[in-house]
Amino acid sequence: MKRTLFTITFLIVLKVIIAQSCSYPKGGYANYSELLDKTPSISFDFSIKKRTTSNITMSGGADYKITSQGVSKNVIKKEIFAISTGDTLFLNCYQHYLQTWYAKVISEGEFLVFFGPVSNGKAARLSSERNSMGAVNGAIVGGTVAALRDLYILDTSFRLAKPMNRGRLRNLLEDYPELLRQYNMEPDKNDKDVMLDYLIQINEQ
Repeated sequence: MKRTLFTITFLIVLKVIIAQSCSYPKGGYANYSELLDKTPSISFDFSIKKRTTSNITMSGGADYKITSQGVSKNVIKKEIFAISTGDTLFLNCYQHYLQTWYAKVISEGEFLVFFGPVSNGKAARLSSERNSMGAVNGAIVGGTVAALRDLYILDTSFRLAKPMNRGRLRNLLEDYPELLRQYNMEPDKNDKDVMLDYLIQINEQ
């Protein structure tokens, strides 16, 4: 049965609100192993700031900048794997070759689900393609690519986040026949919000 855009959006927003309770203790996670064990070794307080659209289009990177009086900017930007406020978990996109700064985890469970910048390689390819199609302003092209977001999952089997697509989601849904049946009926299987909805449902199982 085809769902309206309003219904899809409402369900996703509701599920995201419910899924935002964080099971990761407050602090900084120095590496992937600490994240898996939920044992942060960096106890300093961190300040979370959502970056503006203009800042992202000018400089690239993920949606959240994190600072601390007790930890250097370079360590936060490049070395720490993840940071939890106790309420929300943020993943360092630099650790996944997805440009710099942090992305907010939307849903946790079997997977950590988040929207992040396109990979460095994909950003370079898209910029090249758009310039070759006749764009005369490189800054405009670069800014447009910098603002793009892909949907990713991080699981316990691999320390690098994986971008979601219809094939990967179908593979995940094979263990959930009813969800797979519903997904196969979706009119736009590549829609990121639709895929997010099913990932949240997997995490709720």
